[in-house]
Amino acid sequence: NSSKTSEPQIPISAAPNLTKVATSKLRTLTKSRFLRLVVKTSLREDSLKKYSTQIIEGKNPSDCFTADSIFTKILVRALVNKNSFYYPFNSLENISKLYSPDSSFKIFTWQMVINENMIRQHGAIQMKTEDGSLQLLPLIDKSDIIINQEDTVTNNRSWIGAIYYKIIRISCISRK
Repeated sequence: NSSKTSEPQIPISAAPNLTKVATSKLRTLTKSRFLRLVVKTSLREDSLKKYSTQIIEGKNPSDCFTADSIFTKILVRALVNKNSFYYPFNSLENISKLYSPDSSFKIFTWQMVINENMIRQHGAIQMKTEDGSLQLLPLIDKSDIIINQEDTVTNNRSWIGAIYYKIIRISCISRK
């Protein structure tokens, strides 16, 4: 007579700001899996918060570049954790973090002031995967070398840098 006890599910209030699709996926994680994700990722989140502030408040461009480099490495290490797609990174106030309306991806964007004439944006797109593994597309700001930005089609490796604050879903009716 072995009776199986199911693990309690996590309270969704523990991860605010998720879309409905992400919230429903998060509900399927057991409490222990969620707690492992939170522990692994929140330890890195404290460091991420520190370096995201240094990116903005660095005393000189060298300090900002160093902070940005360290921030990026720690972010990738945090995102490697299985199911990190659902972790909200709420304490990172200097970083834009948005889920797509259909929860198929999450985008992180931030900027670094190099001098009064140059600002560089950085970012990454994290794709949602079925198995919770990491699929990450780095966004490489090439806006300073792209001519005719208004009519140029680019990719993640030659991105026209921006900070995203809202993602709007647009539906198109196909013509036959």
